[in-house]
Amino acid sequence: MEFIRITDINDIRIEKSLSEFHQSFPIHELRMPESQAFIMQDKEYLYLLASENNIEVGSALIWETDEYIYLDHFFIYSNYRGQGFGSKILNKLCQSDKPVILEIDPPVDKVSVNRKHFYEKNGFVTNPYKHIHPPYKDGFNPYELVIMTSHEQISEDLYNSFNKYLLEHVMGKL
Repeated sequence: MEFIRITDINDIRIEKSLSEFHQSFPIHELRMPESQAFIMQDKEYLYLLASENNIEVGSALIWETDEYIYLDHFFIYSNYRGQGFGSKILNKLCQSDKPVILEIDPPVDKVSVNRKHFYEKNGFVTNPYKHIHPPYKDGFNPYELVIMTSHEQISEDLYNSFNKYLLEHVMGKL
């Protein structure tokens, strides 16, 4: 598995990824194009195309700080799902000494329960912190998500640091 970082929204290599991104997430979880272009210039934001044997199979959109890696968005392209690429991407991200933090919908239906099991199968654990994510677009409400982290739960202090970063830095760039 190889990651290719894209820093320019006009890079031709990002077209398929952006199309799949918009098909994979609900509208309230997507940034406006101007916001996406802006954050790609942030040194802590990495828009990563994932390729296997020179074939692009998915993307991981992460924020990397000194303390952790926040997996903001992660998706496998529709024609490559179910082939183990998601696990390979997570495995590569988790090779860092830093914990990987991600958010999932509360497991209340078949899709969300399966998603939680997928992450657990890949070494992630649920954290006990009540987490409310602000919407990426005006006109939408904040929504509750579950925090999962690689290998072990994070401390409340690290969660609070992450949540502050999310609110002030990640979401402050809308």
